[in-house]
Amino acid sequence: MKQSNPITYLEEWKSGDLPPPPVTVLLGSKLTSFGDGTAEVVLEASAKHYNHSGTVHGGIISAFADVAMGAAIASKLKSGESFSTVSMNTGFFKAFSKGRLTAKAVVVRRGRTTAYVECEVVSEKDLIAKASSTCVIIKASISH
Repeated sequence: MKQSNPITYLEEWKSGDLPPPPVTVLLGSKLTSFGDGTAEVVLEASAKHYNHSGTVHGGIISAFADVAMGAAIASKLKSGESFSTVSMNTGFFKAFSKGRLTAKAVVVRRGRTTAYVECEVVSEKDLIAKASSTCVIIKASISH
C-alpha cells in the first residue's frame, strides 16, 4: 500500500484519482465500495478469463476474491500499517463463463497482529465461490 493512510488510499483507488493496483488492471476488476471492514469489487468476466473448458479459471476467481479481501482488510488498518496474506483458501460451487461477478468481502476479526477475512463471489443469481484469508498486520517503519 503506497499511501500511509489506508482509507485515503481506498478512496483514491475507488475514485480513480490513484492508479489501481496492477493486479486489478490485469484482472479487469473495479473497487465499487468499501466500509468499516467491508469491500465490494466487480469483474466483467469474458473469454480472456477462461480456462480450457470455456469457464472462468479458478485462479482468476481466487485472485479476484483476494483483491476484495485485501480492500476489506485495508479499510480496518490504521495509518502506518500494512498487511500481507499468510494463507488463503477458495471453495468453488458453480462454473461461470460470462457476465458480471461481484466479490463481497468482510473482515471477521481484526486483531493486533492478524486479521481474518471472508469473501463470497456471486453472479446475479448464483454463489460461485467462497474464499477466506488470514493476514499478518505489519507496522510500517517510516524512514526519511
